[in-house]
Amino acid sequence: MPPFKLRFWIILLALLLPFGGLCLAEGTRATIISTQVISKEQGRYIAWPTVAKTSEGELIAVFSGDRDEHVCPWGKTEMIRSSDGGKTWTSPVTVNNTPLDDRDAGIIVTRKGTLLVTWFTSLAFTELRYIKNYPEEVTRT
Repeated sequence: MPPFKLRFWIILLALLLPFGGLCLAEGTRATIISTQVISKEQGRYIAWPTVAKTSEGELIAVFSGDRDEHVCPWGKTEMIRSSDGGKTWTSPVTVNNTPLDDRDAGIIVTRKGTLLVTWFTSLAFTELRYIKNYPEEVTRT
């Protein structure tokens, strides 16, 4: 496993924070102010974060967490929150945990303030190149 598996870097946070989570207009450049670890799951792989900012200024990040590695059957959608501009974050809360690999979480805040969280599920761990890593009962179809 690469050493970065324990880290959850949100470069996106640094890119989107100055713009309130909006997409950059053509020709606009963002400056990365800093990077920091905002969530760790000891011995676990977490990845694919997305950050949204509410009208009250709260930052909310969702990601695929509690994984063995990039491709595995255990991924679940988790969420953390910051009410101080990203200085501190809550512990992860599970948003979704199906029997399959839940991955690539996304989040937006609608005009009415509703949080919309998305993800998709994958059976990639059943492919021959990964199947050796998981017990027969997980990969049996």
